Amino acid sequence: MSITSPSGASELDAEAAHLAEARAGLARMRERADSLEAAGGNAVSTEYLAATLYRRRMSLVDDPSTPLFFGRIDVASEAAVERFYVGRRHVHDELGDPMVVDWRADISRAFYRASASDPMNLRLRRRFGFVGGTLAAYEDETFDAAADIETSRILTEEIERPRVEEPLPAPLVARLASQTYPEAPVVRPDLTFFNGLGGFYQGGREYVTVLGAGQWTPAPSGDREGFPCRDTSE
Repeated sequence: MSITSPSGASELDAEAAHLAEARAGLARMRERADSLEAAGGNAVSTEYLAATLYRRRMSLVDDPSTPLFFGRIDVASEAAVERFYVGRRHVHDELGDPMVVDWRADISRAFYRASASDPMNLRLRRRFGFVGGTLAAYEDETFDAAADIETSRILTEEIERPRVEEPLPAPLVARLASQTYPEAPVVRPDLTFFNGLGGFYQGGREYVTVLGAGQWTPAPSGDREGFPCRDTSE
């Protein structure tokens, strides 16, 4: 199993062009999701569909500083050699053909497990190096049982690269009991997909149910599809 680090600009440009095309494909997927509207048979199903569409839209947001793919595999089959780009999420073109396959997909398994003793039908494994979201280098690995096992420079640098430490959130402060009864009315926050009873808050990280005097949360109460839930009263 041997590793080479080609320096050909034309090959690097071709891979950068595929990255740009994949970003364009992700943008089309986001536009498609934005065009959909939630319309269920009742308020509960409509709310569920709205939450599903919201998560779908958020999953399709592109971060220019994060590459869409980090590797490529060329898989030999009886008919031809197929090429797959392995990345953080699936991206397809207008015809539905994959431009990037999810790293958790079955086809991606060979990227991690192929070896000289068991190449898993791989002709080539390519790792990419990025600076920010810009493709800067690549490294090819071919599978030859007679070759010495070499160390990947890109993989080593990625493992040793220091991580950016983000500041910790402010500590929680316990809410003091009100000294006046009844308590002052709570101002309803600006909610997304508000349906008259509840909606999403803080970019979808919370689901807020707004209750008036004498109202109770609808059954079943609690977490809606993984969103933190809290109640407030008007």
